[in-house]
Amino acid sequence: MKGTICIFKMERKVISSFDIIILLSVIVLGIVGIFIFEKNKDKGQMVSISVEGDVVYNIIIPSTPKDKVIIAIKDGQATEITEEKMKSLVDEYDLQRNDKNMPDLNIVVIECGETFVAEANCPDKICVNHSEIGNVGESIICLPHKLIVEIREK
Repeated sequence: MKGTICIFKMERKVISSFDIIILLSVIVLGIVGIFIFEKNKDKGQMVSISVEGDVVYNIIIPSTPKDKVIIAIKDGQATEITEEKMKSLVDEYDLQRNDKNMPDLNIVVIECGETFVAEANCPDKICVNHSEIGNVGESIICLPHKLIVEIREK
């Protein structure tokens, strides 16, 4: 067929050195942006604990690493406790057993500028397995107990 034109002819294009420079520039800018974002996170100054949307405890994060604050949240009531009391609560509630008749219990620890849930008698233990939080806006949530531990500014 002498007079036909092939419209489906595909040409192979090779990546040019300019394309590689653009690609590497985008990757480097992305990595630099991530480092700048991580470095500019503000450390929190206050921990706010709420149950069912009501704030039950606010505390300013201790400034010295020696200060350790332990807070027990039992059926929506927050109380500051000692380590000995925490151990007795853990034994009393047998936190490994999931008894639905037992009151809700979460133990929150604030230490060295970081906050975490040390113990809980919720069935899934997601709050206990959550990493420590310390920057403004970070939170730990326990859905079964409707508990939110949040880092805030003053």
